[in-house]
Amino acid sequence: MHLGKDNFLILAEHISLAKALFFDHLEQKTKIPLHRTWSDWLWRTFSDEDWLTPLETLIGGYKGFLVDIYEDDLKDAIAEAIRNKKPEIIRCFEKGGTHANEQS
Repeated sequence: MHLGKDNFLILAEHISLAKALFFDHLEQKTKIPLHRTWSDWLWRTFSDEDWLTPLETLIGGYKGFLVDIYEDDLKDAIAEAIRNKKPEIIRCFEKGGTHANEQS
């Protein structure tokens, strides 16, 4: 892993809200341009790379997550996904695609 780690904490009642907060905070904390349609892929990537740590909470049904950002590694993961033409990543670049003109 590269130096320059940044992190943030997510606390939410539902996993869907946690995922939305994750994307919003990640987009604010990184200089990398992100597209909202990448949200699920980013969540899975962060989980697979152990950059997303589930936390035990003492507050009822709340879900907690610690998110570590390794910007260089994230750039590499996005570049690799584009090179490998992962549909969920390249869909936003396709002309006439349903997400081609959304802005993030």
